[in-house]
Amino acid sequence: MLLVEFGASKSATSWIGSLFMAVPLLSGPLCSALVDRFGCRSMTILGGILSCLGFVLSAYATSITQMYITFGIISGLGLGLCYVTAVVSIAYWFDKKRTLATSLGACGTGVGTFLYAPLTRYLIDEYTWRGAVLILSGTLLNMCVCGMLMRDPEWWIEAQRSSRASSVCHDLEEIKRMIESPTMPSTPPPSNQEPSFQSLVNLPTFLDSNEKVYSLNIFYISYFFSWIPLTCIAR
Repeated sequence: MLLVEFGASKSATSWIGSLFMAVPLLSGPLCSALVDRFGCRSMTILGGILSCLGFVLSAYATSITQMYITFGIISGLGLGLCYVTAVVSIAYWFDKKRTLATSLGACGTGVGTFLYAPLTRYLIDEYTWRGAVLILSGTLLNMCVCGMLMRDPEWWIEAQRSSRASSVCHDLEEIKRMIESPTMPSTPPPSNQEPSFQSLVNLPTFLDSNEKVYSLNIFYISYFFSWIPLTCIAR
């Protein structure tokens, strides 16, 4: 159908499904960071909206590139958020039988694939592929309802509040310290001592007392870059 609709090659058309399957998995680190920052409830609602929006836009796509962006990337990011929240929420709430709960939650992917395959085939035969995508976008919007039913644990809410409060207090202390001492104290070297030179460059920065300063050795940098023209000549 998509081959006839867009007149593209088989390899170009297959990228639509490839992106749709790959983007949710590749976006795992980004989605997990967002879930850790904003919680499972908000990210599930956002994922449902993104996936629904991607399906709706793909129903009106007029080129294969638009299908890449809407069906592959936008919908893939939304489904990635929903998948991460489903796994993380189980880990939040289950302590004793977490393995069993996670396995049951992962079974939903297989069950959904098993049920949606004949349903999608029926919708395509009845309403064409554009109508089928619109109907499926409505089913994806129901994930927002699932997100509204989620509730973050009390310990996670308290941890988020304490981290925000500590960050605000730390920023206020830094601002106060900068106002009280606008210039950094410097101790000039003694005049009777000869200056010593070394190949370490210490960049000035504002650090706490418990943080470390990492220096950069110029000798190793120059040695590394000296091999670049040699390799280019060898090629």
